[in-house]
Amino acid sequence: MTTNDQPSPYFQKIQQMVQMQYDLSITLAGENWLLDPKVDTTSAMQKEADELIESAGYVPWWVKTEAKVDAENCKTEVVDLWHFLMQGCLQEAARGGVPAAELVECVTTNLDDAYQEFLKGPSITFGLTNVRLTQRWLSMVLLNGMPMDSLRMFWEMADRFGLSLDDLYGRYFAKNTLNRFRRMANYKGDKADMPAYVKLWDGEHEDNWHVLRYVEHTNGNVDDLLEVMAMIYKHYTGIEVMAVDTEKLQTLLPVHYMLQLSRNAL
Repeated sequence: MTTNDQPSPYFQKIQQMVQMQYDLSITLAGENWLLDPKVDTTSAMQKEADELIESAGYVPWWVKTEAKVDAENCKTEVVDLWHFLMQGCLQEAARGGVPAAELVECVTTNLDDAYQEFLKGPSITFGLTNVRLTQRWLSMVLLNGMPMDSLRMFWEMADRFGLSLDDLYGRYFAKNTLNRFRRMANYKGDKADMPAYVKLWDGEHEDNWHVLRYVEHTNGNVDDLLEVMAMIYKHYTGIEVMAVDTEKLQTLLPVHYMLQLSRNAL
C-alpha cells in the first residue's frame, strides 16, 4: 500500500487526526462500526461532496442565475468531507484484513504517502475547474468504494480550496472537539437532566462559526484538546473553566464534565 520509505514531517499530525476520527466513530456508531453495513460512509462522502460542489459555484445551465462561489464554506465542506474520508479508509483497511491494532497506522501511512506524492507534483488535475475536480474525486470513490484510491487527488482538491495540511489539521481538530462538546452538552436534546443544546451561541452565528474564528486566531495551532474544550465551554456558558462555579455548572452540564474533559485531554 505504501510508496515512500520515510514518513513526512506531517505524519504525526495525520496520525492524530486518524486516531481522533477512529475514537469519534466508536462514540457515534459503537464498537463494531468498522464492519457495520449501516455505517455508510460512501453515501456520507457523496452528500458532503455535493454540498462542496454547490459552494464551489455549480449552477444548472437551465437556471438563469449567476454562479457564486462561497470560498469560506468550501473550506468547511472539505473538512466535513475529510471526517468521512478518514472513516471510509479505516473501514476499507478493516475489510481488507488489517488487524484492529494496526488500522490507524495503516491509514496514516497511506495518507502520508499520498501527501508526499502531492507535494512532489506534478498536478494530476490540471485544467479541471474546482467543480469538475470535486466531481472527479467523487467518481473515484463511488466507482469502486475504495476511498484510499482517491487520496492523492483529495490532497490536490484540499489545496485548490485553500487548505494546507496545517489548515486542515486546525479546522479538523476544532470541529472534532466541538462534536465531542455537543454530545456532552445535550445536542440531541434527549437528556432529561440538561437543557437542550443551543447551536446559535450569540443569537446570530452558529457554533461552527465561532470555533473557526478561534482556529484563525491561533493560526491553526490547536493541538491541545483541553485548551479547545475550555474555549468552547467559555463561549457557550460564559464561564471560565479554571474558575468554574460548581453549582452553576451543574445546571448546564453533567456534574462529571470536568472529569470527562480531563480524561479526553490525555
